[in-house]
Parts: sequence; C-alpha cells; structure tokens
Amino acid sequence: MLEAHDRFKSEVDRVGEHPLLGRYVVRTEDGHPVPGDDNGRPDPLVMAVVVAVVNELREHDSSGKWLGANLFVPDTSARASLTELDLAVMERIGMLADVCRRPEARLDHETHLVRTGLARRVPPVGLARLASHSEDWGGIEHGELQPLRVLSTRYVDDFDFYENRVAAQLVDRLDEHLRKRLRELALLAAGIADLEEYDRALGSRQSWRKHERTARLIAAAVEDRAASTAAIRESADTFTKLRTRLRILFGSTVMRQANRRIRLPLRLVRTNLFVNERRYRRVGELWEM
Repeated sequence: MLEAHDRFKSEVDRVGEHPLLGRYVVRTEDGHPVPGDDNGRPDPLVMAVVVAVVNELREHDSSGKWLGANLFVPDTSARASLTELDLAVMERIGMLADVCRRPEARLDHETHLVRTGLARRVPPVGLARLASHSEDWGGIEHGELQPLRVLSTRYVDDFDFYENRVAAQLVDRLDEHLRKRLRELALLAAGIADLEEYDRALGSRQSWRKHERTARLIAAAVEDRAASTAAIRESADTFTKLRTRLRILFGSTVMRQANRRIRLPLRLVRTNLFVNERRYRRVGELWEM
C-alpha cells in the first residue's frame, strides 16, 4: 500500500482507495516534499525525468548496467531553452498590451434615475414608471405634472464582449505559463547545485566501486553544465521581464472590465475583429498556440 504525507493529519499515512486531490504529498528521504503544484500533483519536470529514467532502465537487463544509467535531468540546456510558445509571447506581447490598454468598444446604453434637470433622454418606459411612482413627482402646476426625478438614458462604452474576454483570459493564461516556466528553471538550477554536492562527495572516503559509479554519473551529467547554467540564467531573466510586463496589464481597461471567469472555447471563433483588425489578429494567433 502506498504511503505518503497526509496534509490533514500532518503525518505519514496510507493513501486511501479514492484520495482527495491535494491531500497527500510525497516526500523524499530527508523529509522534503517532492516539487509539485498547489494541489499536491507532481511537477511536470519531475514526472518527465522519472519517465525518462524508467525508459532508460527498461533498455538494460542487468543490475550492472542499471548502476551506470543517468539518473539526473537529461538535456538540461534544451529544457531551459525558449520554446515556440515562449518566442511567440516575446513577439506578440506588445500587441496584447496595446489591446488591453486601448481596446475596441461597443456602444451600450444604461438607464438611471436622475433629477429632471440632469436628464438627457427619457425613454418611453420612464414615462410609464413616473405615472406609478408618485414619490418622484415634484408637484402639479397649471394642471400639469412636474416631475422631480425621471429615468434617463445614457450611452456608455462596453468592453465586455468576446474579443476582449479572449485578450483578458490570455493574459491570465500566459501569466500562469510563465510562472510554471520560472519554477521549472528553479528546479533545473537546483539540480545543477546538487551536482556540486555529488562532486564534493568524490573527496570523501568510500568504496572504489561507489567512487567510480559516482564519478561516471557526474561526468555524464556535467558535460554541458556550463551551457545549462547560462541557458537557465538567460531564460529566467527573459521570463521575469515578460511576466513583469504582463502583471502591469492587470490594471488595464480590458482586465478590469472584461469577464475573465466565463468559460471560452479553446478553438477561436473567427469574428470580424480577429480577422480584420491587426492587433486582435495577433492576439488570436497567440490564443491558438
């Protein structure tokens, strides 16, 4: 039976048949939790490394070859490099920011109860309401009703429609993507730091077999350590700057007035704005990646 750290009981316990998501956290031998998300699910990088190690071990049929298998993160520099989506965000974030700050708007109207002198346009429903609300009467002069307050129509800009909702939710999605990428780079950097611990372990007293195996594993893992460190540092700096630009947009018109919680289809609907307006067309391309 699998055992894991129960976050409800704060102790190690057996995992039930139908565990509640986020209740159990797998911990390492020294008591530290395995990197994961807020719901207790393992980090995608950790899962990818575990799968890669398992696939490599399956190719060998002897314990001797197992001892020589690479148990570190494979292709660290490749994982730290910018993906196609990362490059697209760098290219189109300016258009996305422009849409959020200067979005297209649609004309809408609202009705408000105002004093008679401030009313611009009184809709027909306003007259019907006035007849049944005597508290809004100012009095009767020369046989005519003098209203005190009436319903007035006011035209306003409406930013809460499909295209702006896509832009607003795209900002949220990209912010989450960059947050995960930064966390992945932090894990990769921690793995490189762990290599230094293994390197120091070579100086300690140990059997020649263990010494040889440790040296072989470290040699395979540190082959591109310099390139990996530089790639991690460069990518982390890029993601930090991109995320800062995204976070600034949370105070923009679109982020404040467009509905960011309503569920939108993953497949983009080809509206006039997404086809004919250059800025929105770029936002649509980024949404579909």
